[in-house]
Amino acid sequence: MGVQLSKFCTQCFEPDEDNSIPLIETSSKSENTTTTVSFSMESQELRVEENHPKQAYLFKVIQNASIEFLSHIRCEFHEEGFNEVLKKDKLRVLSKDCEVGYILKSEYFLNCTADEFIELLKDVKNRKLWDENVEKIELVLNLPEDTTVTYIKYKKFLIVSSRDVVIVNRVIKAHKGVAYISASCEHEDYPETDGTVRAFVETSGYYIEPQEDGRCRIIGFTIGDAGGNLPKNMVKTVAASALPKFIASIDKAIKSGICKKA
Repeated sequence: MGVQLSKFCTQCFEPDEDNSIPLIETSSKSENTTTTVSFSMESQELRVEENHPKQAYLFKVIQNASIEFLSHIRCEFHEEGFNEVLKKDKLRVLSKDCEVGYILKSEYFLNCTADEFIELLKDVKNRKLWDENVEKIELVLNLPEDTTVTYIKYKKFLIVSSRDVVIVNRVIKAHKGVAYISASCEHEDYPETDGTVRAFVETSGYYIEPQEDGRCRIIGFTIGDAGGNLPKNMVKTVAASALPKFIASIDKAIKSGICKKA
């Protein structure tokens, strides 16, 4: 099943004389009001909620996050000021400190289609089957323009407390591929709780570009703050070192057809 895409600016990756980043095209209502990607729920798919009270706020959050995300994808992979923290088996990971917290940028290749990769990310029901870091995940809202809101709680690791995040997500077409972009948002049903640290994601996502050999080139990019009092260097090191295993889990999940079995 193909991935339906939100409206976008076809010039987001075109060279600009002033190097400005064009805004992503938005509209008050998408030309298509349902998503073709299956959200595997226990019973039936969560209906698309038209004109949700928080829709304008959520669309603004993901629009700003998308602009930031695309500005780092349209340039050379190795940006000025970034340091290479990992290079292994055709996986490259760069990092950089920032006011918010830290930035991570990765590049790798997988034997899959863009649809398969996106569907895996959006398959809330089966996320815990392949991502051992997730303790709890819920689909909160299913909005127009291929936009969703999810809640994710990550497991405690050694002395590191569990983290959680409420994020708004959107799928858009970009350049020669597809991007799945997320950003932190607020929702009254998911307040911060004792014993769990609320992480912050300014922008995060994946750009998936099909290659001639049948594989997909994937660029991951995150600007965020893990919250709490963890040192930035520790967070970056742990996040970078965990990527090979995370990528292997994605690869295994896609090959096993987890989404198709749902």
